[in-house]
Amino acid sequence: MAPLYHDWNRKIKIILRKEIDLLYENHILHALSIAKIISFSQGSKILDVGTGIGFPGIPLAILFSGYQFVLIDSIRNRIKIV
Repeated sequence: MAPLYHDWNRKIKIILRKEIDLLYENHILHALSIAKIISFSQGSKILDVGTGIGFPGIPLAILFSGYQFVLIDSIRNRIKIV
């Protein structure tokens, strides 16, 4: 996952240069921390409104692969990355 974000960050500045090296700590693990307090019911559909560059939606969709996730954002470049 990180190599993709590094590649996109070179094309379109999506994460500050000093933060891209901390992608796992500041973005991915932070997104996955939601799983410690929220459990989804079987058949749930999860909507990530204003997903930005896919956090927390993408890491959660990977972790909970049996659920349907919809990620939306109003900015085209962000959706292009997602």
